[in-house]
Amino acid sequence: MNRMDETALPVAAAAPKRRRSGLWLVPLLVAVLVGALFYSAWMQRGIPVEIRFSEGHGLKTGDALRHRGIVVGRVRSVSLDSDLRSIRVDLRLEPGSRDLARSGSRFWIVRPELDLSGASGLETVIGANYLRVIPGDGSPAYRFEGLDEAPILALLESGGLELDLRTANRGGLRRGAPVMFRQVVVGRILSVGVAPDAGSVAVKIYVEPRYKRLIRRKTRFWKAGGVQVDAGLWSGVQVRIDSVDALVKGGVALALPADPGEPAVNGQRFELFDEPDPKWLEWSSNIALYSPDNPGRPVLAPASLSWRNASLWTPWRGTRRSGWLLALPDSVIGPADLLAPPGWAEVGSGRLAVQGREFVVAEPPHSLGNGLAQYSMTLEHRGALTFKPLPKQALDVRVLDGEAGADVFLPASQLTVEDEQWRVRDTEERPAPGTRWHGAAVLGAGDNLTLGVLLVDEQGARIVSPSRAGQ
Repeated sequence: MNRMDETALPVAAAAPKRRRSGLWLVPLLVAVLVGALFYSAWMQRGIPVEIRFSEGHGLKTGDALRHRGIVVGRVRSVSLDSDLRSIRVDLRLEPGSRDLARSGSRFWIVRPELDLSGASGLETVIGANYLRVIPGDGSPAYRFEGLDEAPILALLESGGLELDLRTANRGGLRRGAPVMFRQVVVGRILSVGVAPDAGSVAVKIYVEPRYKRLIRRKTRFWKAGGVQVDAGLWSGVQVRIDSVDALVKGGVALALPADPGEPAVNGQRFELFDEPDPKWLEWSSNIALYSPDNPGRPVLAPASLSWRNASLWTPWRGTRRSGWLLALPDSVIGPADLLAPPGWAEVGSGRLAVQGREFVVAEPPHSLGNGLAQYSMTLEHRGALTFKPLPKQALDVRVLDGEAGADVFLPASQLTVEDEQWRVRDTEERPAPGTRWHGAAVLGAGDNLTLGVLLVDEQGARIVSPSRAGQ
């Protein structure tokens, strides 16, 4: 037998060709999807903010933070700080209210105050205390020092006059008391304290912008709030009270003669008399007061544009913008980014809330150029509007503050002409307007004609005017 037949040779078996499987990608995709969902859920939890107060005033977990009458956040915890001298309040802002977490924002606890002159915070008597906030214009911030009292000046119309009155004694004057002209409240007392030289009492007052033309060089101020009783044999008894508000809190009254002199300036000092000279009560002056309701003045409407993001992978992108629109008889004019959702928004998801109504933004607005647009709609409060061409040289202007119904002055020295726009610069004395001014109307300081619209974005603040027909 052949030797090779006696030895069995190994038999080679063909191994099947292995193919790479894509199943290993499934866990990776699931992990990425779960991570995105967790991130989106975390973003929806809101923005954490820490505030310190000197007193808690009964604030507790679950109490609301309100702005413009709606809830924009909730208190997560209230605790005594480690230094035992302050209260730490941790809260979360709603995702759409992240712009409230900026430096310059002011927070305070609303609590009931009741006296003969009226009531404030009365809803907290039968309900929970709550926080209020006035937004700031600075950079994002998440730690704040809370206020012990509501900021009177911040709650009044901006653009008025702050005056320094001096008197021998305090009398019945107190913070928040009225400043009156012919028994009409035209301002408020901001503070009462000893003057820096300790020789008198310093009373800081604020006169609202619509009444600041009453303050002239010859304007006279005296303490109001007392009860004057005149009795005569034939005339009987006559009792005169300035107002219940002034009676309880004390107040300041003013009068001016027919020849009142030149207008006063911010910080000007006046003497505050204990009683009026009888002839002051007989003065009659004819001063034309500028009213915010003056015809031809643009009507500003607060607006909020919201949308849904088209992609789940962009949860960090915002879903809301806010600003101001100029209301015309059959349309509105304003920033283009406030009248159309951004490119990453889901088609058809745009909603524009203005003057208590909601409009579906179904079609793109009509472009007016320079970042402005026009959209057809009819609002309840509206007015006529004509733009004056933006001059090639910067002028003093006034920005119409729609929230307070007043104006804020911007000098020409703060403006730089760049092509078809005026750039607003920051200065040490006057910072450029922040995001809450986006869409505000800009008027000439001398003629009150509308020059343009203030746009505020990542590039800063600038004044623009329509470059195309349509307005």
